[in-house]
Amino acid sequence: MRKRQDVKIVNLRVTPVAPDLALSTSENKLEMLLSDDSPYNAKHVYTLIWKKESTGWKIPHLTNPG
Repeated sequence: MRKRQDVKIVNLRVTPVAPDLALSTSENKLEMLLSDDSPYNAKHVYTLIWKKESTGWKIPHLTNPG
C-alpha cells in the first residue's frame, strides 16, 4: 500500500498523575508515499495513559481522535 512512511514527533508532553500513573499527549507528523507515487500527509494526535506494573510501563488506554 505504501512505498515509504516517515513519522516525526512534533510535540510530546508527559504529566505524572501518581507514582505509578502518567498521562502523555503527542502530536506526530506523518508523511507517506503511496504505491501509486502519490503523497499522503497527516497529523496524528494521541493521548495515552501509562501504568507502571511489575514488568514495566504499560498502556491500558489510548485515544486517537484523528
